[in-house]
Amino acid sequence: MGTVHRPSERERNSERVLAGLVLRDLERADRKGRGEMMRKKRFLCLMTVLVAAFAFAAPRAHAALERVGSVDPANGGYPAWYQDSTGVALDFCKPGNQEELNSGWCVILPADVPSGAVPEVPFTNYSGEHFYWVGTAGNRTNGLLVLALEAAFNSADPAAGEQIVFGRVRISIPSVSAAGDYKVYTPFGDFDFPGLAVGEKLFFTTDIGITCGANFECALNSNIGPFLLPSPVSGGPEVPPIPDLLPGQDPYHDALVAIGAATPYPNNGRKYIADPGRIGPVTGSPLPPFVSAADGQTYDHNRFRIEVNGALLFDEPNFSVAGRVMTDSIPGRVTVNRASYSDQTTPTALRKLDVFATAFPTTQGRIPAAALLPATNPDLGFYPAPCATDPVTGAVTGPPTGTGLVYFQMFRSGSNWWGQTVPSVIPPQVCVQDHNARAASGAVVPAYFLGDVTDEVDLTVANWDPAVDGGTMTVAAASSDQVARPMLTVAGFGAIDPATGQFQVSNLAAPPDKVSVVSARGGVATLDIRTGVGIPVSTTTPVANADAITIPEDTPVSGIDLPANDTLNGLAIPAGATVAITAQGRLGTASITAADNIAYAPNPNVNGTDIVGYTVTVGGFTSNEGYLTVIITPVNDPPVAGNDSTGAPNNRAVTIGVLANDSDPDGAADLANAVIQSLPAAGATLTCNGGAAASIGTVCAGGSVTFTPTVQGTFTFTYKAQDQAGALSANTGTVTVTVNATETIVMTKSQYVGKQNRWVVTGTDSAPAGQTLTLAYTGGTYKVAGSCTGNSTGTVVGSAPVDALGDWAFDAILTSAGVLNPTNTGGNSTGFWCKPPKQIRATSPLGGAATANIIIK
Repeated sequence: MGTVHRPSERERNSERVLAGLVLRDLERADRKGRGEMMRKKRFLCLMTVLVAAFAFAAPRAHAALERVGSVDPANGGYPAWYQDSTGVALDFCKPGNQEELNSGWCVILPADVPSGAVPEVPFTNYSGEHFYWVGTAGNRTNGLLVLALEAAFNSADPAAGEQIVFGRVRISIPSVSAAGDYKVYTPFGDFDFPGLAVGEKLFFTTDIGITCGANFECALNSNIGPFLLPSPVSGGPEVPPIPDLLPGQDPYHDALVAIGAATPYPNNGRKYIADPGRIGPVTGSPLPPFVSAADGQTYDHNRFRIEVNGALLFDEPNFSVAGRVMTDSIPGRVTVNRASYSDQTTPTALRKLDVFATAFPTTQGRIPAAALLPATNPDLGFYPAPCATDPVTGAVTGPPTGTGLVYFQMFRSGSNWWGQTVPSVIPPQVCVQDHNARAASGAVVPAYFLGDVTDEVDLTVANWDPAVDGGTMTVAAASSDQVARPMLTVAGFGAIDPATGQFQVSNLAAPPDKVSVVSARGGVATLDIRTGVGIPVSTTTPVANADAITIPEDTPVSGIDLPANDTLNGLAIPAGATVAITAQGRLGTASITAADNIAYAPNPNVNGTDIVGYTVTVGGFTSNEGYLTVIITPVNDPPVAGNDSTGAPNNRAVTIGVLANDSDPDGAADLANAVIQSLPAAGATLTCNGGAAASIGTVCAGGSVTFTPTVQGTFTFTYKAQDQAGALSANTGTVTVTVNATETIVMTKSQYVGKQNRWVVTGTDSAPAGQTLTLAYTGGTYKVAGSCTGNSTGTVVGSAPVDALGDWAFDAILTSAGVLNPTNTGGNSTGFWCKPPKQIRATSPLGGAATANIIIK
């Protein structure tokens, strides 16, 4: 009997280190699959759930994230940082030097940046996603957990105005191994998935914070937080960040160092919560310990655990986490509410500047493993001058510069602060200072807040009288600047007369509920409208009423008499009225005819409901906007057949999907069958889906035609496409098949990039027929239980479909563990491979094959 080897803790840590590198690559691959789903518009501050089974989540009862920093233009318009309830703040991790990008300290890698190099420039040389914090656990076999506070875009490519920040919890199991009710424990919530079947895919995602608006505060309500940080044991004490971490403080980082896998520090003076390659226990879950139904034991929540029907399926307490610590000053909770001035000469000369702000005690920033400091109370004052700002980004960088600056202490009542000065010149902005703001180290580092200076608008009258001229609204207002007298405008209506201080509009059948007056110096005032009693009656303004018509698809219509049901003072519209289109529809185009009617032409092959806006003018008076509703009923459109070209080896049946490049105005799903119109010449036969021999008029379901040659040469046959309703294409599609004696496969690249765990195998095929090539090793042995008994010959690395031009490619990032990595060392001195594979072979179901040497990079 042999002895059983029990691995030491150091060996187990080394295995976890290598697994961590795999896990990081899995997360990169997971991010690649987000694609359009990540780019589409989603509900404001709501949870998006994509799941193969209905999930029930435990209620969230903890304050996760505390605050969000101000938007930083240098970061591409994202918040500078997010702070959790323990005081730890992590910044928007945009790589600052090439080493930081190359080594993945910010999670993103050179492949994520168009040029592959820093600096990132919004929005040209810019990654489509960045991270404040990310944590992953598990694997793609048993289950993968992805947790993140992520910055991305609603658009397919980085673009201004499309920025989003969201907290993500994603649970995925590619194929459920046991049927039943699944319960998943995570650090930020427990989830139930009842009634899953064997082989079913579980894919559950919550993304909270998408399309929140300019301040990105909705992400504070996500499941993420407090940030999980490395710990020597699950739920234990935090460890210092990199590069402050010392040997002996984190055995899992020590294991990285021991095998030479620690990531080189980028020498930028920044701090990171963990090495990109570390995988190990974490701490920080806000949830209490739980008792497992599987074994009755109590576990802390800093883990990823899956149970099915009360039995343990998978338990993983080790995570890979990433985030860059924000160590600068944490600004207080300060808001400059108003900075306004008054300037007048009568009855006495008076010029003053008032500054109003609100401020609250602030959770101080801290560095991981440091104690949480007491909240800091604000201490406010202001300079009657603009703060210093970055000339490129406009971000505040410090107090005003120059000479003769005077600082004014502000007075406090609760959270309200006020200060005043009598300046000789009104400044365009003020700079409010919080003199008690702190950095993560606890040192006092004042913070500065910019406030625009505006005048004050005194809105005294906002009345509407229905009895005067069909409804008359009167607005009166004045500016506090009686010297410069800036222009005042009633928002949505027009300018106030500077001579009278009033604005008036008649024939207003329905007033707004309130009006706002805006000054050219920035002041704004809003007042509710006061109304008189009565119903407005205008003897001069026509009324446009709604109209509706129904037309078939692709059928224009003219002569629509829209004024026929419109009125003037309760009577029919008189002759001489003119019609104008105010809003075009989205499904067609409206135009005015010579008879002053409307013609409408629907866009080709569309149906649905369209709306066109219009007005009627009589005697110079224009009506309200009326609407024409156009209901376009669907009409079946025949499909269009496209020509096909493919290849085939002699004496082998090839199945051709002839509808693949056909089209149908009603959508690709409407394509149903191919109807044979002519047969190939002698030397080849056709069947439908491998059934009986086809003849002219044979209907091949799904457009699947099997071509079998017995001689070499070029053959053609024709068909018509048929849709679900039975309509045939007006044209015929010609299929050209080139038959070769044999299928020749050429491999142009057979490369493995060890650092990326990436396979790239490409080539050509002389007989493109939609076949898929299988790529497998042709040699190699590896260790099983310490002996060289494992044979990798025939181990499938991947597959590659052949396109219509005969090109094929396999490009994938695979796990670094096991036989799929030809450079796998096994993480120990004895190695994994006894004799690594040197060649890879491509085989085709049509009989072709090719072998090439594996190029290691």
